[in-house]
Amino acid sequence: MASPQDDYIVFPDETNQSPETIPPLAVSTQHENAENSSLSYNAVPGAASPSSFKNLDLGYFSDHPLNTLEDHTALMEMCLKENNPEAHYIEGLKEYFHFGNTAKGLFHLRSSADGDYANATYMYGLLMLSRGNLKEGKRYMAT
Repeated sequence: MASPQDDYIVFPDETNQSPETIPPLAVSTQHENAENSSLSYNAVPGAASPSSFKNLDLGYFSDHPLNTLEDHTALMEMCLKENNPEAHYIEGLKEYFHFGNTAKGLFHLRSSADGDYANATYMYGLLMLSRGNLKEGKRYMAT
């Protein structure tokens, strides 16, 4: 009997891959264990197009957004290209808090909030309130 692993092609590290070299396959994340900070990508042959990046679960990176500064950049680019709300949240956190690019950060956080990503809705609402934009902040906090 074949193991479930036989059905997958594993890309353990895509640091040096450009978006064009990632196969147009369904992609999902797999957490190896709590101590392993790397993320592997399993591709299911022939299951979907690159638009599957729109709904890709990026939960690990939401908890550790700075891990995408140097690694997994191609993955993040593909997810942003497909308008993945969680990718916009991660990018917004990096731009706003790490790089100090408030306009870019707010753009990504708002894009994520408008994509119904709850963490971004809360974060964007709080930032708007703290920046004095009470109307916008209250509107996002009320959702």
